Order: sequence, then structure tokens, then C-alpha cells
Amino acid sequence: MNIFETKVLNYIEKEEMLPTGITIVVGVSGGVDSLSLLYFLHRQAKEKQWQLVAAHVDHMFRGDTSLQDAAFVKEQCETLGVKFAQVQIDMPSLIAETKENGQHLAREKRYQFYQEVMEAFQAEHLVLGHHLDDQAETILMHLARGPAGLHNLGIRPKRSFANGELVRPFLVVSKEEIRCYADKLGLSPREDESNAKCTYTRNRFRHNILPLLKQENDRLLEHFSQFQERSAEDDEYLQELALEAFLRIKIIEIEDGFSLDTRVFLRFPKPLQRRVIPLILNYLADRKPFHFSNKHIDGIVVLLENKKPSATLQITDSCIAVKSFDQLFFLFDKPDQIAYFKDVGVPGITALPNGTAIEASLSALALESGLNNAIIPKGYLPLFVRNKQDGDKIAQPNLRGRKKVKKLFLEDQVAVHDRESWPVVLTTRNGYEEIIWVPGLAIAPMGESDEASQGYLVLQFITTFKGESRDDDS
Repeated sequence: MNIFETKVLNYIEKEEMLPTGITIVVGVSGGVDSLSLLYFLHRQAKEKQWQLVAAHVDHMFRGDTSLQDAAFVKEQCETLGVKFAQVQIDMPSLIAETKENGQHLAREKRYQFYQEVMEAFQAEHLVLGHHLDDQAETILMHLARGPAGLHNLGIRPKRSFANGELVRPFLVVSKEEIRCYADKLGLSPREDESNAKCTYTRNRFRHNILPLLKQENDRLLEHFSQFQERSAEDDEYLQELALEAFLRIKIIEIEDGFSLDTRVFLRFPKPLQRRVIPLILNYLADRKPFHFSNKHIDGIVVLLENKKPSATLQITDSCIAVKSFDQLFFLFDKPDQIAYFKDVGVPGITALPNGTAIEASLSALALESGLNNAIIPKGYLPLFVRNKQDGDKIAQPNLRGRKKVKKLFLEDQVAVHDRESWPVVLTTRNGYEEIIWVPGLAIAPMGESDEASQGYLVLQFITTFKGESRDDDS
């Protein structure tokens, strides 16, 4: 056993990657990294009791050259006595059809095939040949794109995949070390000419940026590896704290989605807030399936930092996040607000499209009004109810003018998504609309009942009404 193999085996043991007596699927393109990985695993297979399956994907990007790569990998597997699985995917046609990013789509299809092979051979481990240079390139690319969390900055040595794990035992060695290992074994790997093209972002980092950094520090790759390892440890600890913080948040299920009190959330330190948000979204997605990404997480952070009392973020076509004062709402499939204008049945119950209702009855006595019930002289009939409109105002005691209904919403912290459908009750007794009651929020001052009015109307605001409109004439 040589120094290279000892180094990799120690890393496998340290990271607890590959136990004895397992079936391993190896991604093999035919290049120096994957071919060296295949030979390394094969050299240890007898002692470790590993059953190997080589998986090769022909993306059909390079015509006959791609076919030759597949034939080469198959020949190598036959020489070693390793099981071989391959697939051809017409990526050029698929990219033209879907208009998706070619590299991302190819990766998706490749990993999909790996999963199929794992399932076919009942393997719980997929092994790929990423190395220290790949690690450095990935970290640099993520930093160049913009702020990145510790959890997605570099390549992890192992992660969950399909029904098992994806592991990368070469993350402890450099590209140069792999080349030297391949030379010692007398391997003649295939070379993908596209790896030399700087049209791809990774290739620009690989050929232009990383070599310059290596000139500054000959231990650069080692330092990147240490950075990733320590970052992963820090992130693991922060994730534990985030889970504890998440469990302190009370998420309440409401008719159209969920709500939570932001005062608890905003007391968390910023690093925890950014980690708690995905936990919240995962919790919601388990109950109302929807897809979210890092941009939505960042968007919610910005939403909660907004100094305005109300703001909205569209997460998907079916889900919006609404900040309303000290509440954060996640609303799903909320229908468009329906404009309405109805007679208030006296006596009776008038159901409204937003799920509330106005119940009207008669009384000979001038009872005491409240915000959820209004005592109105009968002379104000007929009464109507409609949803709030821009510019609505209502007279208020001790005010010379009238107060905007919009200001009432702000003062009473009415959720922004409820405002457009909020009912206002009005009269037209003087030939024009006059708002006399905003249920739950304000009532206008009104004069005493006279002999012609013959009593009072008692209006009750029902906030969770599920019935139908009913007018009682008896």
C-alpha cells in the first residue's frame, strides 16, 4: 500500500464513509479522477469486502468521443471484473427542448441515473471523485457569487443521497496527487477537451484564478480544506441552536395558512434567524407542499427587517408571506378579494364573502355600543355593507373632521391581507354614502332616536360566520 492510498483510507476511516461488506456505486466518466477512484476502490475491495458497480453516463455532448469514453470505461470494468451500468442521455436535444441551464440539467440527469443504479443493485453508497482542487474552486465560486452560508459554501465529504449516502474519499488529496497515483498504476485516462474551455465558470476558476492563488501560498488547498471543515463544524453547532430556537416559535394554523409572532423570532441573533427560516419553511412545506429556495429565505429576512408595518413577499404562485405588524403570515391559495355591496337585512344575518357576517336585530332601548356591536337609531335605515375602498373615512368623537379607515387599520394593526375585504357599514339617508360603523374598529357619533325612528337597530359583528345570508321578516 502506498502513501496515497494510506492517506485516503485514513480519511475514509476518520469520516466514517465506507464500512466493510457493502455494495458501492462509483461514478466513472473515464477521466483521471474517477478512473483513479475506481482503481483505488478495487485495490481495497477484497480486504474490505466491497462489491463495486461502475456507473457511466454518456451525455452525448461530444458525438463519437462520448461513445469512445463509454467503451473505454466498460473495457476497464471488464479488466477489473467490476459490474458496469451505463446510460445514454441526449442532453443537446433535452436542453433545446427545456431551455434550461445545460450544466445543471446534465448534473440532475446524472444523479438521477446514479440513484437508479443504487436501487437496482441495492447499494447504499455512491462514491464520487471530487478532490481538494474541486473544493477550493467551489468555495471561491460561492464567495464570488455573493454572501453564502457556511452550510453551502464548499463540498461536504458525505451527505444523504437516495436511500443512503454520497461520499467523496478523494477530498483529502489534490489533483496533482491523483495524477501521480494514476501514473504509478500505469493508467491512461480519457481527457475531456471541454475541461479546457473557459466558457464554463468552473474552468475559469480552475485555469485562471486558482493557479495564481497557489503561487501565493503552496499550502492553499490544505487551508481551503481546513476552512471548509471548521465551517462545517460551526454550521453544525449553529444548526443545533437554530432547532432549539425553532421549537420556541408557536406556529398557528389559520384558515388560509399559518401565522407566527415575529417578536419571538426577532429576538434571535441574526445567524440563528437565517437558519430558523428554512426550518419554518420546511415545517410549512410538510403540511402544504411548496418549493422554496435561498432567495426566498433571504427575501423573508428582508421582509422582517422592513421598517414598514406591513409588507408582502410572493414565494410561489400558491404561497405568499405577509408581514403585518408583529405577525408573519404564510397564506396558501388565497382567492382574489371579491368586491361586494349588500343590503343589511333587518332583522337577519348578512353573510359576507370574507367569512364574517353582520347580524341585525331591533330594540326599543338605547343599549351601549361597542366596537363589535353598534346601536344605531332606526332612522338611519336603509343600511348597506360593502368592503373597504380607497379614501373611506368615518366621523369620530372629538374630531373636527373624519378619520381615514386606512389609519384605523394601522392603529389597530389589522393584517394587511384582511384590509381589502374588511366590511364598512353605511347609510344613504341624506342622499350620499356616509360610513357609520367599521366593525371591530370604530363607530360614528349619532343622534338620539326620535318618535319617527321607533327604536334602535342592534348590529353585531360575527367574525367567524359559516352560514348563509338570512333575512327574518317575522
